[in-house]
Amino acid sequence: MLCELRRLRVLWGFLFVTGCLALKDLKIYVPTAVIRGHDAILNCTYDLEGDDLYSVKWYRHGREFFRYTPKDEKPIKQFKITGLSLDVREQDSTATSVVLMNVDQDISGVYSCEVTADQPSFFTDMKKSHLEVVELPRTDPHISGFKTKYRINETLRANCSSASSYPAVNLTWYVNDKAVDPAKVKKHTRVHSDGYFQSADSILRLKIHKELFPRGRLKIRCVAALHDVYYRSSEKSAELEKKKHREHYYFHETTTSWPLVQWGFVPQASERHPADTTLIFETRQRPPNASSRMQCRLSTFLIKSIISVLLLR
Repeated sequence: MLCELRRLRVLWGFLFVTGCLALKDLKIYVPTAVIRGHDAILNCTYDLEGDDLYSVKWYRHGREFFRYTPKDEKPIKQFKITGLSLDVREQDSTATSVVLMNVDQDISGVYSCEVTADQPSFFTDMKKSHLEVVELPRTDPHISGFKTKYRINETLRANCSSASSYPAVNLTWYVNDKAVDPAKVKKHTRVHSDGYFQSADSILRLKIHKELFPRGRLKIRCVAALHDVYYRSSEKSAELEKKKHREHYYFHETTTSWPLVQWGFVPQASERHPADTTLIFETRQRPPNASSRMQCRLSTFLIKSIISVLLLR
């Protein structure tokens, strides 16, 4: 028995050194993510270097669920795994691929492909890969808390939320088409009461400065992604708020006697008509007496004259 083992070791070493192995280049292709209810196609390629194939076996977490043996009367065999809805579409499965039908979340896990060459070598090789069944959000990501106008040195605070999915989507912020520094973003994931679905939230905080408004506008965009099966975005824009003109009153005394009449104007903060003005009159009086009635009449006449002139312009 010991002699036979030594002979096998010598033979294996000779074949390995000379490269005369009957099985090489085994590669497994398992999708990283599959949408729940869709089909999943698992591929396994290899080179037998001219030898015959003995078997191809597929495992989930080390438990066999599919076998292909071309020389058997029935080449394809399925093996049920208790508690898993793992169904193979046999008519579309071959020596290099397996089709899983209508996948559910419970079949997520590590999948292995084991290939064995036929006699006399019976060389065997195995490769593994992970598959995850996902549930996509039913709506696009939503941005809230964002205003249409901002002032210099103001703090922008916007929230991006994504509806229920499994697992939670990854949210990424872009400002003027440039990715935002993660230090300015706070992320949070909420697990629903069913213990399955998850929602994602991301809060963006940004100090407003003039350089954020190229061509007069600031644009933010939130991207929600889930592996390579889901990519949606939402965006909004804002402009820089302009400074308002301060109102100043200018007064002029029309007479130094009582009643004292002052008149003036105030500029109006209007973007379309910046030159618009409003005339202001202010009259200070003390109890009238017989000597001041004439002055009151003169002041009243002066005010009416000024108004008439302005109306005729």
